[in-house]
Amino acid sequence: MWTILYMIAPLLGVALSISWYRSKYYKSKYYKITELKFLKVVLNKGNYGEYSITKYLEKMGLGDRLLVNMYVPKDDGTFTEVDVAFIHNTGIYVLESKNYGGTIYGDHKRKNWIQYMGGKKFTFYSPTRQNYGHIKGLEEYLKDVSEDMFKSWIIFSERCNLKPIKNLPSNVKVIKRSELRRELKYEIKQTRDMWDDSVSEELYNKLIPLCKVSEDVKKEHIENVKSKMKQ
Repeated sequence: MWTILYMIAPLLGVALSISWYRSKYYKSKYYKITELKFLKVVLNKGNYGEYSITKYLEKMGLGDRLLVNMYVPKDDGTFTEVDVAFIHNTGIYVLESKNYGGTIYGDHKRKNWIQYMGGKKFTFYSPTRQNYGHIKGLEEYLKDVSEDMFKSWIIFSERCNLKPIKNLPSNVKVIKRSELRRELKYEIKQTRDMWDDSVSEELYNKLIPLCKVSEDVKKEHIENVKSKMKQ
């Protein structure tokens, strides 16, 4: 009997841990906005990276005006998808999540960045350029908010070895997820308010509907992205 208990105890511990984590997830702002099932988040690197970022933001008290998976309509009829953003009196923070491993090299002036992993070299589109496109889409959509009111943050996984990124503009940060809390606290403390709470709330109310688009819009966006990659 004791042998059986010793065998079962670790499994019970794992089951209880998963149950607790699952319960916590369904109380999160990320779930309330995306309505994604628990397994679809923990088994998907991209979704899990976004969720991990929003957990940090909620712990910092920045979850009230949190935005996730925004599909921002553009004048040409297409959309740009924003991973995570939040509205603050010091600006609109636009966060691009990169849940990558390996060693990362980047240069803001170059179209592609480099990832070394498992002895192989891979390239991927510059996330600072990608996020700049997101910000231009938001600027175009909001109309009365200028580019200098946006802050571009690229957040990489703790699993990667992130090398210093070259030629970064002053309003762009590229950091690891573990640095997010410290860097955000410093940024908010050092930045003057651009507007008051009423304007922050107004901006949030304009953008939150973009997190609740139809599946048809999402599919159309994926097809447009695939088409551009083939060009």
